[in-house]
Amino acid sequence: MNKKELEQYINNNSRTIEIFSEKALEYQTSKNTNRPKKKRWDEVKIGHAVDGMINTFMENVHNKIKSQVKKNEFDPQRPWIDFIAKNNVLDELEESVIEMEFE
Repeated sequence: MNKKELEQYINNNSRTIEIFSEKALEYQTSKNTNRPKKKRWDEVKIGHAVDGMINTFMENVHNKIKSQVKKNEFDPQRPWIDFIAKNNVLDELEESVIEMEFE
């Protein structure tokens, strides 16, 4: 499973990325408010920063799971889905993101 497929799977089966995105947007908006007026970012630039944070988050999640999953030539997604289900990855991720605070 590549990073994009994993992101889609997580999106379809939990609110983790949605919650992370909301928190990242709050963080970037707050950070922007503290910038001098002339250096404040517009909504597009804030959106790009949030997207970058989501990308980094998903890269980290993908790499951690990837190191634990064995390959299956016939059904490459099955080991990923089995690992995620067996280890309650979606619930753990969602709980972690809910408790997460950006500084």
